[in-house]
Amino acid sequence: MGCRAGDRTRGAIACGDPLPAVTQQEFRGDLRAVAAADGEDRQLLMPATAADEFSRAMVMRAGPIERARGLEFMKRVTIVDNNSSARVMALTTSNRLGYNDKLIFGTADKYGVLIYTGDRDFLSAAAHHGVRIFARSHDPVSFTGQ
Repeated sequence: MGCRAGDRTRGAIACGDPLPAVTQQEFRGDLRAVAAADGEDRQLLMPATAADEFSRAMVMRAGPIERARGLEFMKRVTIVDNNSSARVMALTTSNRLGYNDKLIFGTADKYGVLIYTGDRDFLSAAAHHGVRIFARSHDPVSFTGQ
């Protein structure tokens, strides 16, 4: 699996081999350590909808330390257009299968790349309908205002 050089397309989408798990402590700690664990050469893509959601959450809930770490993380990310796969968009929108989530997960699905997410509900609901997403999940992390 991987991205082509020309691919400029919740959670970040990683091009390349599956990522090691990132714990909540690592996320709240130093994102540079996470990047080192991932491999500095890994290209991270984020659909526009995910970037918008992350940016809004940072503005509304993140404290100065979290905002600085979030901005550091976003420097490593290439924001791409939403370009969801037909099979994900065909899922009926519901509480567990939100429209924005379909855009985010569907973009990863269309490009055949790993999506790193804390949204296990979407993965479970999609799998229940026969749509399996190439994903690595982590514990959900919320901004604490620090």
